[in-house]
Amino acid sequence: MTRIAFLPVIAALGLSVPLAAPARAEANLGTGGKAVYADCRDGGCRCTLSPMTTDEVSALIGTAPPEGARDWVVVSYADSYFWSAQSLEDIDSAMGGDGRCDLEVFAPVVPRDGTWTGKVRTTKIAGCPEGLAQTLPGMVSGMVFARRIAWGGVFHPAQLNMNPSDQVVNWTEIGPTMFQGKLVAPVQNDMLSVSGTLTSSLVDEDSAVARFHLRVGAGSGANAAALAMLGMADCRVDSTYQFKRSGA
Repeated sequence: MTRIAFLPVIAALGLSVPLAAPARAEANLGTGGKAVYADCRDGGCRCTLSPMTTDEVSALIGTAPPEGARDWVVVSYADSYFWSAQSLEDIDSAMGGDGRCDLEVFAPVVPRDGTWTGKVRTTKIAGCPEGLAQTLPGMVSGMVFARRIAWGGVFHPAQLNMNPSDQVVNWTEIGPTMFQGKLVAPVQNDMLSVSGTLTSSLVDEDSAVARFHLRVGAGSGANAAALAMLGMADCRVDSTYQFKRSGA
């Protein structure tokens, strides 16, 4: 299967729309609320019990299973994440596998040392200047970096910066593989108020994901009406960062 065949795959798996707002769902009660994860490639999938709950996964990927849903699976394919109500066997078959995808249960996931490559894409722009809304997606889609990371057996999203010594984000650990963060020294003055919040998680030993919400608004002494005319009274940008281990 190629990227051209991606939309038929979505339909075949009964996947939920990826841009829906996160919502709480009564899902995966048989796994203690933990999300079931199918990491799929052309030719089949690897299925694991995630260390994260369905709510935590929903916050990271930006969409959740429908209200009242049970036993949904989050599927990773072609650099995207979706929820599917299909069985693990059917998901594996749809991806070209042999129809077997035994659920693997692991101790907390540990990232593997090696060369990690990061890509970023803008998923939502609202209330921003028209020119920015038109040019930003194309600009960030070309932002690719790669560097070798020695994790020391512990995941921390600061390692995913191009320069880990730069203290750009204050991170708070939610669990061994999940963090929340806030921008260090956001802009706060009479004209503009700039803030940013992040979530980051280790998906498996070879991949991680982060979501970044940036807001630029009017400061306490600003002329909000004038800034609104410029598209800067309440500019919000949501971005998704995807990281993959690509080699030793």
